[in-house]
Amino acid sequence: MKRPGFLAAHQLLWVLVAWALVVPSVGFAEDESERASIVGIVNGVTEHFFNKDMEKFAELWADDATFITVTGIWANGKDEIVDMHSMADYIVDPSTRVLLDDPIVRFLDDRTAIAYSAWGGLVFSAGPNKLPVQYGYLSVVLRKTDSRWRVISATNAINSMGERPLSITPYTPELWRQFGVDRPEGLPLGEA
Repeated sequence: MKRPGFLAAHQLLWVLVAWALVVPSVGFAEDESERASIVGIVNGVTEHFFNKDMEKFAELWADDATFITVTGIWANGKDEIVDMHSMADYIVDPSTRVLLDDPIVRFLDDRTAIAYSAWGGLVFSAGPNKLPVQYGYLSVVLRKTDSRWRVISATNAINSMGERPLSITPYTPELWRQFGVDRPEGLPLGEA
């Protein structure tokens, strides 16, 4: 025999669980002030490095953050990340001009976000990366703690196709043609 009110309580529990899972992500993803904060941080990673402003650069990172450079150097922790990027004073050429595309931001929940950014205009005056002008992509994972977003992980990649387009291009099967390959008819996505 069912206890009085058990079904109602059970149904209420499921409603609350569904609400807790759905409402925060739906409402949060639409919050433009949160997106603007993240865009400012992601753009700041590039801007402050290019402009050699390590004080502002340091403010963007969590203490336990990690960073992987385009050459595969792994900096573990905010101190190593800032120290490594402090080389900018010695290796970033004055002709560097910050070029940024609007980052793509995706919220995983109300405390975690991923952002992808295209950058360009970097000129090194010294070191193994000395090239005319570099363009690339930055992938960033951010975490919100104590009401502030901070970078917890970032990976940089060089645009191996040379200059421009600066923007990130969504994948479509038609992109096969850029590489001179005809995609086989009827090939399901995810198979090659």
